[in-house]
Amino acid sequence: MSFFYVLSGFILAYAYLSMRRRSDVSRFLVARIARVWPVRVASLIICIVTGTNLAFGGILPAGANILTVHAWGPLGAFFFSGNAVRWSISTEFGFYLLFPILLVMAHRSRLWISNINSDNVG
Repeated sequence: MSFFYVLSGFILAYAYLSMRRRSDVSRFLVARIARVWPVRVASLIICIVTGTNLAFGGILPAGANILTVHAWGPLGAFFFSGNAVRWSISTEFGFYLLFPILLVMAHRSRLWISNINSDNVG
């Protein structure tokens, strides 16, 4: 999974390097949420309909699972709620939300961006 996150971050940074306006950020976030959340909810519905054993452990862990934020903390009741292997989607979702902030910080540093742009010239 670590390699996937590094590779995904590299591809996103390369593809969205020019993202600077709020409308670009909004478009990015809508596209990422539209990519992750509907499939997550559909899989949850399929698990409920088929009677798959989903251990939510209460209303709060179930809500955190539906909002895809259940793996953002160290509490086992939240982290392993629902289908335990879905922690990776929750982590990916968190990275998507942090990406615009990290990109703004990178734009402000300017050092690595100027190196990337000089590599693409030739």
